[in-house]
Amino acid sequence: MKTHFSLTYESLSLEPCSRFLASEISGGQNIFCGTVRSPNRGKEVLHLEYEAYEAMAHHIFQSIAEELAARWNVHSVFLTHRLGICLPAEITIVAAVATAHRKEAFESCAFLLESVKSRLPVWKKEQHADGHIWVSAFNK
Repeated sequence: MKTHFSLTYESLSLEPCSRFLASEISGGQNIFCGTVRSPNRGKEVLHLEYEAYEAMAHHIFQSIAEELAARWNVHSVFLTHRLGICLPAEITIVAAVATAHRKEAFESCAFLLESVKSRLPVWKKEQHADGHIWVSAFNK
């Protein structure tokens, strides 16, 4: 299984993910793209700011990838997460898998995303006109 993991302050695009997943043996590719939404919880969101414990994040991603490989026949796993300031409508996360079939692509991508949301040490601060709030990565 090939893997890609990155944390970046640069804008995200789906093209690198699509190129990474492309394979003759992978009939199913599931790509999840998360973006900044506004309003959230009834307040206009001016921007989000993401921080991460980068060294630990790489280790946890590897652990998640190993769990994926143990449960599904995953050919490729791709994850990239934005850090820094992100404006509404900007992509903040791209999580994707490539498998032989669509059902395992959907299941394994859902597992990847839920695992990342619950275990990856990434935190976000939501900025509003009247202040900010730290939002747990574990809140949905």
